Amino acid sequence: MARVKVFLDAGCSKQILLEDGRCIIQVKDKCSLPRVPRDFREKCDLITRETKQQIFLSGELFKDIREGCDLEI
Repeated sequence: MARVKVFLDAGCSKQILLEDGRCIIQVKDKCSLPRVPRDFREKCDLITRETKQQIFLSGELFKDIREGCDLEI
């Protein structure tokens, strides 16, 4: 199990930074451009600085993700 440190919905993709430094980038099934969260820039910067390994998924494998939840990988 890996704990989610930062979760960012970036419109057409979701970026999930795990506490161990892995970042899962998954393409969403359908793009949605909701309002941009206030902390978008801070989360992008944190993900960029702390990512040690990227895992790219061509579809949505993980749904209903929140910061602090555990993912089975």
